[in-house]
Amino acid sequence: MIARILTFLTVLTLAACGTGTAPPAPPGVLFAPNFRDAKPVDFANPAPARFAVHGIDAARFQTSIDWNTARANGVNFAFLKATEGGDLLDIEFKNHWRNAGRAGVVRGAYHFYYFCTTPEVQAQWFIQNVPRSRGALPPVLDMEWNPFSPTCAKVRPPPQRFSARCVSGCGSSRRIMASARSSIPRHGFTKKTT
Repeated sequence: MIARILTFLTVLTLAACGTGTAPPAPPGVLFAPNFRDAKPVDFANPAPARFAVHGIDAARFQTSIDWNTARANGVNFAFLKATEGGDLLDIEFKNHWRNAGRAGVVRGAYHFYYFCTTPEVQAQWFIQNVPRSRGALPPVLDMEWNPFSPTCAKVRPPPQRFSARCVSGCGSSRRIMASARSSIPRHGFTKKTT
């Protein structure tokens, strides 16, 4: 009997603790930037600091983001790596998606493109793994050379095939923003320039 009472009191105490902290403000409220870049890039004018709205991208390499703190310090949106190629789901995507949303950070997903996998297969993988959420940012396609598909990097299927499949699968007329990076170091690799 005493064990049941203690169990009941423990459960009641834990329930009173809640499930986490509340977001710093309702969605849509913008916060001014209150952070610095540890490794700033010399951007052409206008410099990023001159923009009113700031955001980040996050992937499996950022494992412990306190999204409430990030938002309160000026992270108003985030692009989160969801998928890569035709069979890789970023291991932190679901956590980032859920926790950024709880903090009121406007979020969108991006796909890291592999040149050796057809655009249609990659788009289907992306659609299959990214939740449809009201107010989400449009999907982003991250196209850059990587050492995992060096033999295919010369044959670049047009991103429009990914875009067409993704837009029809997402049930919206949103556009895919695509960009091929040049000579920007990423994950320890540099794009091969010709």
